[in-house]
Amino acid sequence: DCCVNQGPGRAKKLMQTAFGLKADGQWGQYTRKAFGDYESYDLETKKSILISFLAGRMFEYGILGIFKTFGRGWAKRLMTVAFLSLQGMRTK
Repeated sequence: DCCVNQGPGRAKKLMQTAFGLKADGQWGQYTRKAFGDYESYDLETKKSILISFLAGRMFEYGILGIFKTFGRGWAKRLMTVAFLSLQGMRTK
């Protein structure tokens, strides 16, 4: 969803930021390792990463000039993704 709406470069930077990595948009060894280790993280760390990623996405939406036109729909979709993701984390 993020790659389609905000582009693959921005999506990588947002995820790198959420993981606490240097946000360079490159798929290097540190990014691969962080993503590869994700399943081993505890639930609270996973939630923190998700919330950071989603907050970054919302911030990026908010600074766009067309936010007044499309922002409500973007926010609704983003909150749906957040809700379903967090619900999925609870069932594991």
